[in-house]
Amino acid sequence: MRELVIRVEHAKQRSDLLSFLREQRANPRQLDECSIALDLDDGDCPPLATLVAALDDWRARAHAGEAVLELDGETRILRTEI
Repeated sequence: MRELVIRVEHAKQRSDLLSFLREQRANPRQLDECSIALDLDDGDCPPLATLVAALDDWRARAHAGEAVLELDGETRILRTEI
């Protein structure tokens, strides 16, 4: 199972992101106060590139400054620079 972990800055963002990802048919599950996991091998889960693009759109609308993505031991940070 390939698992994508997404960490956001606080619980409100996590809650909003959970709802958003459910709308995307990604079947997210909460790991802790600020983290969500997605099973990328789930047949209903959108492709990784689609998820990252959707997550970046969500961040802009939610005014979320940063989201950390972890997959296969690698970490990527989506961040808005001013």
